[in-house]
Amino acid sequence: MTHACDRYQSQLPDHLDALLSTEDAETLEVHLESCAACRAAQMRAVALRDALYRPYDVDPLPDALRARIELAATQSRPARPVLLLRYAASFAAGVLVTLALTTGRADAVSSSPSVDEPTRAETPDPQPAIGVPMTPATPLRRIR
Repeated sequence: MTHACDRYQSQLPDHLDALLSTEDAETLEVHLESCAACRAAQMRAVALRDALYRPYDVDPLPDALRARIELAATQSRPARPVLLLRYAASFAAGVLVTLALTTGRADAVSSSPSVDEPTRAETPDPQPAIGVPMTPATPLRRIR
């Protein structure tokens, strides 16, 4: 097999799917007429493609089962109030947590510091060192 055969064999999938240009397809077909190795590769590629696209051999559904499936698919189901209640409870819990975290902290949401306030770089960090427990008397740090 030559370097040309490698090139032609790499074009076989595109040729089988009719993706090659007319000129490339004609050149490949001429080569396939004269090269037994490439013809064998083409036959293997065709067999593989046919095996992949062949529908599976499956037994049909029994009539009773098919009727049950069709009946279940056409029946309308009532809305699930339990699921709706769960979503509502989750939403309410989220709102309550958000309110609990932000109540009394309206000053923490200001968009820009006032002119009188020192910037973050000028003020010492009120957080204690790592490993030192915070006490209730420790002031909360302002969020910017």
